[in-house]
Amino acid sequence: GSSSLTPPTPQLARVAGLRVLAQSPAVLVVDKPSGLRSTPAFVGGTAGSTRKKRWCAAASTLLELPPRLRSHAAILPRTRDKFVRFAVSRAGLGESEAAVAWQALVRANEEQDARDGVTEVDSVLRRVRAASGGFAQAR
Repeated sequence: GSSSLTPPTPQLARVAGLRVLAQSPAVLVVDKPSGLRSTPAFVGGTAGSTRKKRWCAAASTLLELPPRLRSHAAILPRTRDKFVRFAVSRAGLGESEAAVAWQALVRANEEQDARDGVTEVDSVLRRVRAASGGFAQAR
């Protein structure tokens, strides 16, 4: 299928510090300041800790996750769409159960990051998420 670009919606046209040129359901075209990251980066936490390691650690111990998902903690996707597809196809969850598991895992990671002092560096994706009410997910 084709996804044609359209002018930005008023909501996304107001992304702080960015000039949104066009958008489609899957793509957002922006003119960003030099030096601003396109994707998120994180600082703080313990030495040698990565987003993936923290994600896997949370997934392996989070009791809110069904055991069928916890058993795959080392390979669970870190984007919503991929996580839900994985949970449905590999762990046999229903879509709504998979979505609830996603929210629980995201919440657990955010709480652990806060305890560990991990913060997200400014980026285009962070600004778009903030302007869109958090719906924009890295794919």
